Amino acid sequence: MNTYLHRLAPVSAFGLASFLAVACAPRERVEQPVTVIPAPAPPAQGFITDIEQATVQNEFFRRVLFTAPYSQLVLMSLRPGEELGMETHPNADQFIRVETGTGYVTLGGQSYQIQDGSAMVIPAGVQHNIVNNGSAPLRFYVVYSPPQQPPNTVQATKRDAPKPGHHHR
Repeated sequence: MNTYLHRLAPVSAFGLASFLAVACAPRERVEQPVTVIPAPAPPAQGFITDIEQATVQNEFFRRVLFTAPYSQLVLMSLRPGEELGMETHPNADQFIRVETGTGYVTLGGQSYQIQDGSAMVIPAGVQHNIVNNGSAPLRFYVVYSPPQQPPNTVQATKRDAPKPGHHHR
């Protein structure tokens, strides 16, 4: 048995020496391209509000409250009989919460009743419309991701907004 180990020892030492010689030998360094994605400028230090109160008190068709690099908070108000108009955001998801009023939302051809407390998530690319079919303003807020309106936008009436069907950013 001692003879067997003695015969393997020179092979192992040679193998180890060969490995170290290759591993420690100077090599030509190949630079890999590095893609640097700059971080967006940070928003103020965030935004805090009583969203229910802000939404209920909003009388503007559209009012952007806050825009961050990857999301945006927008208040909306539709007068009785008014609608957004069929639209699509090809590259943005939306979360919408109704605070006052009644109406319906159409998502991809199907309509659903909405009222105070209703919440909707509308994935990018889904054609949609919101209609106020009640007798009081339909007030809701929207969280877009990514932002879809210019920061600080205020549109007093629907007439001040882009035409229905307009594809946002």
